[in-house]
Amino acid sequence: MLYVLHELVGDEAFYKIIIEVLNSFKDEEIEFKDFEEIANRVSGHNLKKFFNEWIYGVELSSYLYEGYDIKQILDNII
Repeated sequence: MLYVLHELVGDEAFYKIIIEVLNSFKDEEIEFKDFEEIANRVSGHNLKKFFNEWIYGVELSSYLYEGYDIKQILDNII
């Protein structure tokens, strides 16, 4: 899941997301909705479809096991 998010938002945004998450939740547990909010805000993208399919659903995660190329996976998200 993180690999696909990284490919979707790019290096700079991905690392900013991770740093923001670590700084904001260093002393408490994080929920997926918190991670999603940070990822949306920091990346400047609406990642609802990504989170619905990769976190809250199971459809696209099977692509990784079936050997799909990352570009094919991203085409289904965008």
